[in-house]
Amino acid sequence: MAVTDIKTTLSYAKDDKTRPYLYAYQRSDDERKNTPHHQSDFGGSTSYVETTVMDARSLDMRLDVNSFELVNQTTSLATDDFYNNQEKIQEVYYAEIAELIKKETGAQHVEIIHHQVRNELRNTGNIQNLNTPVQGYAQGIHSDSHPQSAEELFEQLSNMENTKTFKKGRFLYINAWRNISEEPVHNNHLAVCDETSLIKPDDFITYDLYGGSYHIQQYRLSDRMSDQHRWYYFSKMKKDEVLLFKQWDSDRQLSGRICFHTAFSDPNASKDLPPRESIEARAIAYFPDHEPNTCPTLPEKGHDDNPNPDVEEDEETINKSVNKILLAIDGLISWPLNPKAWIKAEFAKGEKGVATIAEALSNDPHGHLGLKNLSKQAKSKVKDELMKQDKLKNRLKLRLDQLNSSTNGTNNSYKSNFLYIISGASFGYILCMLINGASNYPEL
Repeated sequence: MAVTDIKTTLSYAKDDKTRPYLYAYQRSDDERKNTPHHQSDFGGSTSYVETTVMDARSLDMRLDVNSFELVNQTTSLATDDFYNNQEKIQEVYYAEIAELIKKETGAQHVEIIHHQVRNELRNTGNIQNLNTPVQGYAQGIHSDSHPQSAEELFEQLSNMENTKTFKKGRFLYINAWRNISEEPVHNNHLAVCDETSLIKPDDFITYDLYGGSYHIQQYRLSDRMSDQHRWYYFSKMKKDEVLLFKQWDSDRQLSGRICFHTAFSDPNASKDLPPRESIEARAIAYFPDHEPNTCPTLPEKGHDDNPNPDVEEDEETINKSVNKILLAIDGLISWPLNPKAWIKAEFAKGEKGVATIAEALSNDPHGHLGLKNLSKQAKSKVKDELMKQDKLKNRLKLRLDQLNSSTNGTNNSYKSNFLYIISGASFGYILCMLINGASNYPEL
């Protein structure tokens, strides 16, 4: 296969002495008044840098050295499955990718936490609505994580039945990117940065992401030393190839620990080429026998940060908690299969089932929605408010109807505002943690 380098323009961050941020939801007027330094929904400066993205086909790029690696794997899913069969993706494709990551990294256990399908022509979202089954391409250089956010994710997932024995050693937050079309990728390729070419920490700019019920940090890449950065892609990627790249690795001895990436277009590509169709799956890989232990110390089970759990919270706290739960329901399409099945079964029981769902979500025992440390009285008020005027019931009915339509392949316009995004990249593991954090249902 001929090697083809591409001269293009990449979107870097310019350090303007302010911290970049993004609000991934529609804020209320009161919220804007309370954040006068963030009047706009997006803050930060962009620098467009002419860059040559080199074809890595003939090179030996390694995950633990360069932070990315191309591997081979055949999937059993047809192209249509990735658009119209969410259950098959979660049941079959997740298992395929987990086995691939274990094989290529030596991990003892791999937990797939989210996936995103991309096709610009079938994109149904926008910059503040990225919880749709199909998204556009993630233009703009970014990482999907930050050490603080990665460790928080590790802590959140540590309560899962599948991961509770993997609390030490090493953990790896990793992405698996695949072309899902029978046609090779002709344009809008994925560019990845060789981490050995970065100047650390000088090149890193911390980025704040606000999403209604959460605040996390990622990184953007400064343009100051962009002429030293080496960018690569793999030309004409086929369906039986997977690009693995890191979001965060707890092993501090490796040169490859985090991979900045971005979609980019070839200015010389024909306009008649078919769109790029791809899927990225995000996962946490566990290495419990790794020495020394590089995993964060987890709080003891049963630890409660609330010094006075009997204090009743005010009305604003109750309303915010209710809204967080309703936003979580808005992301129902991205929930794992077991909790989705539980939601459907409980909803079918009528008012009693809705009340069970309301109580489970209000209790939030693992703190994934920030409700864990509310007083008992406050949690009871949250549940009552969810049941009032059929708030939860109506939202559940709406999302279940849309979920059924999507599963049947008749609705590609499902929209909500819940999943994480960064420079156009959407990822929704909060919902997976919210539900998978429990070993049984309905104790969510």
